[in-house]
Amino acid sequence: MPRRDAYHDAVRVALERDGWTITDDPLTVPTPGLDFHIDLGAIREIIGAQKDGRQIAVEIKSLKGNSVFYDFHQALGQFLIYRLALKLAEKKHFLYLAIPENEFQRLEKIEIYPLSWEEFQVSLLIFDEKNKIIKSWINQ
Repeated sequence: MPRRDAYHDAVRVALERDGWTITDDPLTVPTPGLDFHIDLGAIREIIGAQKDGRQIAVEIKSLKGNSVFYDFHQALGQFLIYRLALKLAEKKHFLYLAIPENEFQRLEKIEIYPLSWEEFQVSLLIFDEKNKIIKSWINQ
């Protein structure tokens, strides 16, 4: 089992405060030859015409290594592989990459990163790690 990110508990609390029910911690995604473990799986019940709730998978990254940029490059590759694994396993979860607000602000100032989020359809969950709240959802 992979080691948890430093902000794992903060993101879990933030999701629960936002009305999500954590269903998997971690979410195991079986693929031929290798199982992947995405940090969290969650569901939010939708009231109204739809019976089924919205399911998400959240991969959490602190981006606190030697370089936020290098760490994001690794996180992007992991995100793309996890999204493919979800598809192969026919999971209905919509994948988000959770990153701290201060690191997001550093990345968004450099043109190639917002362009990469759009180009590679990376949906982001931006969180405040101190207050354990979700600041924004960026859907691609």
